[in-house]
Amino acid sequence: MAEVAAERRAFEEALQAAIDASDLPRQDEELVAAWDELHPDGDGDEDEARGGSGRPARSLSTMDAFTKMPYDFSPARLRSMELATDFMVWGRPRGERASASRIPRPGRSRRGAAE
Repeated sequence: MAEVAAERRAFEEALQAAIDASDLPRQDEELVAAWDELHPDGDGDEDEARGGSGRPARSLSTMDAFTKMPYDFSPARLRSMELATDFMVWGRPRGERASASRIPRPGRSRRGAAE
């Protein structure tokens, strides 16, 4: 499981580096600015078109969005997400292969995690 989390972290770092090196952030800002120009806030008629809910007509509630998630929260997935978070916070010791015994757990120091 620790190896999968380490691979996920490496992939996410490479993906973020590719995004940062590309022109995507600027293009994204331009797209948002163009959308804002075409859809200015503050129109009184919009709330009536939404049925008075205060949300855009096609938006979902938090619960609806949660139930449409394409994955489950199995113990393996939760552990993988936990390990990926640990790698992001603590990093993996250089030159060492990832193992569950070296990953710090909440409430334990790095020294205690390696013992």
